[in-house]
Amino acid sequence: MVTTERRGGPNVWDATVKTNIFLGFHQDLELMAGGLLLEARIHPSLDVPVGANVSISIAPDRCIVCD
Repeated sequence: MVTTERRGGPNVWDATVKTNIFLGFHQDLELMAGGLLLEARIHPSLDVPVGANVSISIAPDRCIVCD
């Protein structure tokens, strides 16, 4: 989950939007969080411009780690 509201708690990190590509039915984001580059797909109505500070959370059961 990506939100522009500041959040806290387990599995929540602060991140900065590096790229935002609008693809019609969704947006693909590249996020920098603690030195890690992450990718996220979000709803097209969420307003997150490049450079925005966001909070991200990852539900453990929805996590895929690629090496």
